[in-house]
Amino acid sequence: MRQTTFVTAWFRKHGIAYLDIVVKALDGVVGKLAGSTPEVLLGERDQYDIASEIGYCGTGKNPVLSRIDRVLLLLPGDQRADAGYRLPELAPEQWARLANSPGASDAEHEFAGLRRVLEEERRFPPLEWFEEHWRGREGLLWHLINEAPPQTQLDWYRRYSPLFKANEKRIELIPLEIDDLEDPVEVTSVMCNWLESRSSGGDDDRLLVNLYGTATAFQFGWYYLAWRQPALKGAIYLKCWDKKEARGDRRFAPISIEVLNKDPIGDLVNPPPRKPWESLNRNCAREWLRLYLCQKDNFSILILGERGTGKSEAVREAWKAVGGPEDKAITANCADFKDPIHARSELFGHVKGAFTGATEKRMGLLERAKGGLLFLDEVHHLDEQTRSMLLTALQTDRKGFFSFAPLGSSEKIKAKFQPVFASNLRLEEFTAKLPPDFRDRISQRFLRWPEIEEDELAGAWDDVWDRMDFKGPNVSNPSAENWFLGWLRDQPRSGNFRDLQRIAILVADFQRAMASESTRELLLPGGPPLRSYLESRLAATAAQPKGAVTKVPSDTDSSEETDWT
Repeated sequence: MRQTTFVTAWFRKHGIAYLDIVVKALDGVVGKLAGSTPEVLLGERDQYDIASEIGYCGTGKNPVLSRIDRVLLLLPGDQRADAGYRLPELAPEQWARLANSPGASDAEHEFAGLRRVLEEERRFPPLEWFEEHWRGREGLLWHLINEAPPQTQLDWYRRYSPLFKANEKRIELIPLEIDDLEDPVEVTSVMCNWLESRSSGGDDDRLLVNLYGTATAFQFGWYYLAWRQPALKGAIYLKCWDKKEARGDRRFAPISIEVLNKDPIGDLVNPPPRKPWESLNRNCAREWLRLYLCQKDNFSILILGERGTGKSEAVREAWKAVGGPEDKAITANCADFKDPIHARSELFGHVKGAFTGATEKRMGLLERAKGGLLFLDEVHHLDEQTRSMLLTALQTDRKGFFSFAPLGSSEKIKAKFQPVFASNLRLEEFTAKLPPDFRDRISQRFLRWPEIEEDELAGAWDDVWDRMDFKGPNVSNPSAENWFLGWLRDQPRSGNFRDLQRIAILVADFQRAMASESTRELLLPGGPPLRSYLESRLAATAAQPKGAVTKVPSDTDSSEETDWT
């Protein structure tokens, strides 16, 4: 007999009770999949009606599932991996919406007590507190349990979910050993191991997979597995989401369920072939970046990696691979902005007279990126007020548009583009330097960019040398010399590719100078070997102070594009 299995990952924002809402709503419409697959399974249904049907408000009559035979919820095995995501208290507007929720008026005293605890202790109480102060009303926690730490949510669910109690043998909570929910490579690898270890069931089983409301790494993990795993070729992929525009003054919006069945990996256009010297880590990072850009959904991407590791080049390659027009890839390095006013002018543009020196209207980077990509490198250099303005600009409206105003103007400009950010700070430094709201807004998707590994060094050097395309009959790659690659491995490479480029330039200059006797005697008395020359030049360069920033041109300069570096 054909069985229907529904699989989803942990709902990060909506919480554990949302699983019941989704499963019960899906159970009522899954029969529509018997014939041709419709695009919309459920147009809209009120979450509070579903909660009442389940029994959370004490009025449930039918918590038993009739059409879904198995429910699998994938969890981060170590709940601390997601513990930092929870809020310590409810915001005022959330309390206002809570007051308009069914059942809230009957438990007004309990909600008031909870609010006092949150405001005084600034943390969500343990489950034991609710069992003491909410005895008999624990089910009402379904619409605020998402604010609790993950382990508290799971404990509450096992004890007080009517759906779980009525279908306990059908619902499996499956812990996966995931340390970092933001790392798509780790999440995909763990999911792949889990899939290979589980029983596949009958060949005629129907697998329904939810892709929405979970950590981004889980979503793309499913996409990747659908591409690589035969067992998932026939799965039906769903978008289970809440329609926020129809929420009104309630805490939760109506739920909708749509059928996706889209293979975004198949949408990748002309992906560049993997370079033979690249490690698996580097190739995976490139593939995930292309996959993210392929979605064209304007969710922000944050890339963290050491300077000179090829982040900028990778973004350009990935944008080209997904068919992005080259002239719509707008890039800037935030470290190049001279001061806060300059940064805001560059990002948002300005009108004539907005500040001293603004003699003409100027279009900002955000407006220039309309319909394309905006890449801001070294984003941690932005000042507090500029970050605040960017945070506001990146909050989308209901139609997915960003909105911002040029300096000196109150007129909003609307635009859609793909925002990508990068920094050379390590994750701990980045987290400490930037406020949580801004971090969350620019890192809806996250990638760690790898440094050059030792096994990659020989291939990376040859790649850099070939790309530099040095001219001259006496210029040749020194990698064939026995000493060179061993010497290169011993050099500090804090700049990775940029350091390799610098060494390549020194090698070419040396070889050209040694080609002529007069030049060799003039510049290099005694004709030192290449190794000694490189070491002396690198030591001299390391001892030099950084150059001063050049004067910033004003709007009166005649050049159409200002070079701020």
